[in-house]
Amino acid sequence: MSRPLPRFTHTLLAAAACAALTAPASGATYVGHERQIQLEPPRLTQAPTIDGRVDESEWANAARLDGFTQARPVEGVKDTLGTLCLVGYDSSNLYVAFRCRELPGLVQAPIVSRDNIWTGDWVGVSIDSYHDRQRSYFLCANPRGVQADGVDQEGNESDNSPDFQYTTKGRVTEEGFEVEFAIPFKSLRFAPSERVSFGFNAIRDQRRTNAHLYWAPVTRNIAGYHRQLGDLEGMSGIRPGRNLEINPYVTSSDAAERRSGAMRWADAEHRQGFGLKYGITSALTADVTVTPDFSQVEADAGVLDVNERFAIFFPEKRPFFLEGADIFSTPSSLVYTRRIVDPLYGVKLTGKAGRTAIGVLSAADRSAGESTPGLPDRVNPYFDHDAQFFVARVRRDFHDRLSLGALVTNRTHEDVYNRVAALDGRWTFRRSWTVTAQSSRSWDAAPDLRNTLAGLDSATAVNVPGHLASLSGERAGGWAHTANLRYTSRRFSWNSNFEDITTGFRTSAGFVNRPGTFEIFHNLSGRIDGRKGGRWQWIEPVVRVQQLYDHGEQGVSGKLTDFSTRPEIVVHFDGSTALGTGVNRLSSWYAGRAFEPQFRQFLWAETGRWRTLRPGFFVSNGSTVIFAEAAPGHSIAPEVWADLRLSERFDGSFSMTATRIRRDSNDSRYAEAVIPRLRLGYQFTPELSVRWITEWVDRRRYDENDAQVARDRTLGEDLLVSYLLRPGTVVYLGYGTRLTGDESGPLHASNHSLFMKASYLWQM
Repeated sequence: MSRPLPRFTHTLLAAAACAALTAPASGATYVGHERQIQLEPPRLTQAPTIDGRVDESEWANAARLDGFTQARPVEGVKDTLGTLCLVGYDSSNLYVAFRCRELPGLVQAPIVSRDNIWTGDWVGVSIDSYHDRQRSYFLCANPRGVQADGVDQEGNESDNSPDFQYTTKGRVTEEGFEVEFAIPFKSLRFAPSERVSFGFNAIRDQRRTNAHLYWAPVTRNIAGYHRQLGDLEGMSGIRPGRNLEINPYVTSSDAAERRSGAMRWADAEHRQGFGLKYGITSALTADVTVTPDFSQVEADAGVLDVNERFAIFFPEKRPFFLEGADIFSTPSSLVYTRRIVDPLYGVKLTGKAGRTAIGVLSAADRSAGESTPGLPDRVNPYFDHDAQFFVARVRRDFHDRLSLGALVTNRTHEDVYNRVAALDGRWTFRRSWTVTAQSSRSWDAAPDLRNTLAGLDSATAVNVPGHLASLSGERAGGWAHTANLRYTSRRFSWNSNFEDITTGFRTSAGFVNRPGTFEIFHNLSGRIDGRKGGRWQWIEPVVRVQQLYDHGEQGVSGKLTDFSTRPEIVVHFDGSTALGTGVNRLSSWYAGRAFEPQFRQFLWAETGRWRTLRPGFFVSNGSTVIFAEAAPGHSIAPEVWADLRLSERFDGSFSMTATRIRRDSNDSRYAEAVIPRLRLGYQFTPELSVRWITEWVDRRRYDENDAQVARDRTLGEDLLVSYLLRPGTVVYLGYGTRLTGDESGPLHASNHSLFMKASYLWQM
């Protein structure tokens, strides 16, 4: 039986590997931790062969990027792993190569599908092609050459949804791994010039130690990632792409539903459509989609909604709406494209001219013309009429610290409309401070059914629901204001957010689920770094304070409805392991009654220490408010999850969320719910995969005598076979079924579905 090497032996081997890191050595060397982060990449006389082998003579004159530093687990620590990046270019491509050292047998390089490389080791680059310190592409690959990409926008979360065309190859070696990139300039957007400059950084992420390294050092003492990028300067003879892309598709689907006690299959539906992308200028891109199909979208995971006061947010997953979504992003969620439920077509213009970013979106939604329960279609003035969506966005970046923007949204459905206009801005000052603000105004016109209902005969009118009589075309409007102040540093961060939404504010194109409220939120967190080689890496103490007020009729004059204070402490260990605990003290006022004080304790942990199993859990327990009964209660809500890596090709995940709510008055149950979900996938090749998902949903309600009064159960099964040659060229085959049941009896199949989709991307 073999024994693990002592810790000091690992250290000596890593140091030796670092010293042994070699590559063709005639190119200039730029050492990141010495702030040598401005470089002129050499123009290569011969393009390197992209085969995952960084040993050919074509790399001899490439610039050598060395001296990487950690951003985590301990900021500023110099690279001890051994990482070298090579950079060069020609008239068509930017070429990048990585040589990464690792201890024998410890490279984590699973064979995964595109955009799912984050469970293992990976390398990548950030390219700020406009050189405006506001936005960048990130283009990454794992040691097998599998790609992942997206867009980083200053002030927003990373957007993994866009897909770009570039070539990568990688291989695992005895010393570690090597990866090569060829990034076509036609895949980037930038202003043409005789000498072009990009913002640039090279990145390495080692899963085993949770080490995340940059060539150009990144520190939390400076607000903004893009302000800290290095520079690729003086590239000549290159031009951005204005390529034409045509992406036709065909789908076929067949569905069955239970009717009159039996499953009945409808006629198969065949559908054709296409997407078109064209670079109108070097910076502006037009996207058009006709009868778009979204059958490849993975189903939303079930959520626990047995005691919710407000709508639940589901993320957008549809490719047409995702691409360029960062341009439409604002401090308030005023563009939420899932409001466009069943688009007939979509047209979009996105890009940047100089320092001005532009986005325009127009779409028709067929779902607005569906039947209204209780109102005959023949008299319904809105039936079979599409809703029209229009969104326009402009943002001006004055320099890397200041940007101002405007947004207009409009949804119309016959005489019904919702219009929103907004102004926003973002300002970074004194190195570590950032303030963001937005002010919005909405105008509404509700449906008007007065003439329709007046013309109904008595036999029809008696069956019309009473609430339709209140739809009289009422006009309304309101305001929404938000402001955020953020301070970041290596040891301390502070975030304060203020949001004021009047009762009349509505956005049919966005997601604002709590009108008529004024909210104040503060988040203070610290960081205490551990000793190198110690038991823990760093500790984060966190305090969150939230106050929520009813807006009131005249300004912010309503009363306090929710107040919470949540101290928490998180300890990070090596092996990507973290443990957190805390308590939430709440006071609530609801339906004229005070619920205070309430205490909820919580505990969570997760670890990435093992390759095959990466588990985690979260559990909260304590007081709650039962909103449907305006009564005090208590609940326990556990959640467990695990990522499964059973082999290099076989992966999966498991999660289970549950809750049990009891009444304080007699300890009787109010509700119970449990949702286990299992996903298993097998990657035959980087292109060909099969994925299976099963999810069980069981919800129960009880009366005050602890007797069950309602139960609904659903079992979902989804099977998907995918062949993804490259973004836009794909074949999907899928099958799904749903079995449902109530409080008694067995489950019955309620629907089945089969579908096929094939698409091909032409680039011209």
